[in-house]
Amino acid sequence: DKALNKNLPSGITLSGNFALTRLQWPDMNTTNIEIHNFKINWRVPSH
Repeated sequence: DKALNKNLPSGITLSGNFALTRLQWPDMNTTNIEIHNFKINWRVPSH
């Protein structure tokens, strides 16, 4: 996750990529929650 974070330039791109990841891998519940938390964490400082 951190590697992708550095690759992406803005928090907005992160949200979009993570949202797509969630849709692509709905079977991974653990990852889904982790991604959701990460998205929220990034949304706070982004705004």
